[in-house]
Amino acid sequence: MATNWPASLPQVLLIEDLQGSAPDLRLEFQPDIGPAILRRRGTAGDSELAGHMVMTVAQLDTLMAFWTSDCASVLNFPDPNHSGATLQLTFASKPGWKAWGYNYYKVDLQFRVKP
Repeated sequence: MATNWPASLPQVLLIEDLQGSAPDLRLEFQPDIGPAILRRRGTAGDSELAGHMVMTVAQLDTLMAFWTSDCASVLNFPDPNHSGATLQLTFASKPGWKAWGYNYYKVDLQFRVKP
């Protein structure tokens, strides 16, 4: 069962930093003799989504509490590309942050989007 992204946190990633990638559906292997062989692994896989959010100190505290309790859960997260849609994703790495002016932080988030 998926956990909802906390409503008290920003609901969108900053568009200027938004990055994504297609799922890697290829499998490459090197036989004992001859060139490498490349084939399709499957028809569905996790894609990647990364970006930043600007958060207050209170929101960063909420994110850290959420990370501690739900870092391995599947999350329902608003799709940054399609208004009203929801993505199911997991954290691909731990959140990072840096100061972004008085009382604000720019938080780095990386996710794996489920097919």
